[in-house]
Amino acid sequence: MDASASTDSVYGPSPNKVPKGLTDPTSKYKLHAWLAMGGLMLFAVLYVGLAVWFGYSSYRLFVAMGNGGGMIELIEAFGSAVIAVFLVKGLFFHKRSDTDTGFEVTALSEPRLFDFINRIADETGAPRPHKVFLSANVNACVFYDLTLLNFLFPTRKNLEIGLGLVNVLTISEFKAVLSHEFGHFAQRSMAVGRWVYTAQQVANQLIYHRDALDSFLNVLSSIDIRIAWIGWILRLIVWALRSVLDSLLSLVLLAERALSREMEFQADLVAVSASGSDALIHGLFRLPAADQAWDEAKGIIGEQLENKSKPSDVFTVQSRILELKRHILDDPDFGGVPPLPTANADQHRIFNADIAQPPQMWATHPQSHLREENAKRIYVPAALDNRSAWECFANPDDIRRRVTAYILSEIEHPEQSPEETIAAVDKAYDKEFYNPVYRGIYLGRSICDHASTAAEMMGQPTPCDSSELYPESLVDELERLRNLAKEKGMLEALRDRQFESADGIIRFRGEIIKRSGLGEAIETSAKDFETSRQKLYLHDQRCRGHHLAIAASLPGGWDTYLRGLVGVLHFADHKYRDILDAFRKLNNTFAVVIADGNISKGELRRLVGDAVDLHQGLAEVFRTWSDVVLDRNLLERLGAESWTTCFPCDRFGLAMPYEETIGDWFQSIEAWIGLACEPLGRLRDAALEELLKTEAMLAKAHTESLDPGVAPPPCRVPAKFRTLLHGKERSLQQKLNLWDSFQTASGIGPASARFLVAASIVLTAVYLTLPANWREWLSGILS
Repeated sequence: MDASASTDSVYGPSPNKVPKGLTDPTSKYKLHAWLAMGGLMLFAVLYVGLAVWFGYSSYRLFVAMGNGGGMIELIEAFGSAVIAVFLVKGLFFHKRSDTDTGFEVTALSEPRLFDFINRIADETGAPRPHKVFLSANVNACVFYDLTLLNFLFPTRKNLEIGLGLVNVLTISEFKAVLSHEFGHFAQRSMAVGRWVYTAQQVANQLIYHRDALDSFLNVLSSIDIRIAWIGWILRLIVWALRSVLDSLLSLVLLAERALSREMEFQADLVAVSASGSDALIHGLFRLPAADQAWDEAKGIIGEQLENKSKPSDVFTVQSRILELKRHILDDPDFGGVPPLPTANADQHRIFNADIAQPPQMWATHPQSHLREENAKRIYVPAALDNRSAWECFANPDDIRRRVTAYILSEIEHPEQSPEETIAAVDKAYDKEFYNPVYRGIYLGRSICDHASTAAEMMGQPTPCDSSELYPESLVDELERLRNLAKEKGMLEALRDRQFESADGIIRFRGEIIKRSGLGEAIETSAKDFETSRQKLYLHDQRCRGHHLAIAASLPGGWDTYLRGLVGVLHFADHKYRDILDAFRKLNNTFAVVIADGNISKGELRRLVGDAVDLHQGLAEVFRTWSDVVLDRNLLERLGAESWTTCFPCDRFGLAMPYEETIGDWFQSIEAWIGLACEPLGRLRDAALEELLKTEAMLAKAHTESLDPGVAPPPCRVPAKFRTLLHGKERSLQQKLNLWDSFQTASGIGPASARFLVAASIVLTAVYLTLPANWREWLSGILS
């Protein structure tokens, strides 16, 4: 591509007419900006005021000691000094920064890109970026350095462009995404985020960090009771200060999050003014598929690195995965955008509101359907340039290779050719269960979790019409199952108040229901979900039974071989899911017991109990590995001589967890889970692959009267092992108890109670440090 080509040839079309005032900050935007500033000022005034007061009180009381004060003044002076030091130390925080900001490009190295960027900045009336960095992310964002000087003066903003995003966008969509970021460049309210960040660092230093001062107070509280009571009182005051500051910071963060959402809406309108109402929304619509493909690309790249080679262009991997997904899902539009209608384009919508959504109070970005409504509230048409966003780079192939070399710079493996990279991706997806003929029935679902034994998966050997095994209707049934699972989960989240309805109204299948009707709606949804799930399980059983009947009609012992493969699949699937479910339960318990910052004896016993459960599941895998015997085909798929060689260690070396050793045990557990689940996951996939290929081979042999030969010796697995049936997953604690809720301020009631108690303690401490005449004057007023 000619680097000197005119930018006009790649600059996406702009709207012919932009409504006046489209990008002006709304009254709601201004209100949230003032609320955020007001909350921040309240926090700052209270924090500084308390620090100054206790510092001054300490000084005044120590001076009084020199003028003949007594023991009471000494204790008050000492206590005030400790509290002042506690507050002031919050100012000495260090920002944890990621020094890897990406691959920097300049106007000299990328003139076409910078012409494109600068023209967008000029069109949107935003300052040009200080620096531009390229990363592999599926994202674009504004970032800046944070120092004390930046707290007082505007900071120069940098632009990060993720090439994982560029890889899927058109020119118009790329222009819209960058215009959105330049909308942030021009927002003066970004300073509020900078100030809130600083306040958050100060508060985090005080609220969550434990240092020498806390250790000193703990020691003071544990010595002779004649002195220990001073430590008890100081620890109580410190707890109260932390609680008050935490509550106030929460209000500041709520206001700042609300402002951030309004800033996103306003930046979207800047994008609309530069590229129309559709381009940005189309870009948003492409993100889920692009993210999914990039996540899978990282897995494949990781496997290549383990094999001592690396791709010269990681974005080729992402692109190839998107192509393969379209084939696997039999959906040529996967990762694309629904076509824009020629008539009534202003009424066209591509995002839908869900039944429920996570509480928006803590979200910094609005949901996509709300962003679409905002972008199309005043519809601004514009032509769309559907050429690839790579056209905005002088030499796309070169920049892709350079960024790849940058992110893999520490890996010294030889580079693959583009053809080798494509071949590696194709090999990773060359699995029988990815074959579109199966209509996606084996993707993203377990075919074992309903069966306590492998025999239940097979059913009776019953032949049927093979043309009816995988009908097109399976696609609709799978979509129905996914939708019912999502519906049921959202209704349950509404019931448990983890989610909230999008507009305050609960809708269930086209009807408005009251919160009291959620139980009935959940029961209906769960019943329909179970019916759909059972329908698919019966389909799985029919497929296994059909091929088992075929195998029994053929010579060579293939029916026994099929039963062995199903047994291996059943074993690997249940063990894999059981271990991960036990780990999920352990993590849930850990989060609950440490929520208040302290672990009681009872909580510790509960934590150890869940750790023992996980330990037993892992121990069973290693204890029974010699009982697993695989056939030559499975071993070839695993690239192993035997099942035991799939494990990188020859014995289970994780000690049983006890109360005294649980801390050290936690440091090792994830590694052992990986050692067990990685081979189990590979075995599960290999068994399913071999099962489907064998079934297809036998079906062909039966239809064409071919001799399948003699089956390999059948696989063997342990006769008994822990299974995890659907619906029998370990229960998780969704809510904290009252004391933990009070300690962590979880919920409006506990948060209000904690604030009132803590504020009363702080006010009492301030009152006790007032001069005597001030206390008498204040007592007179209050009385």
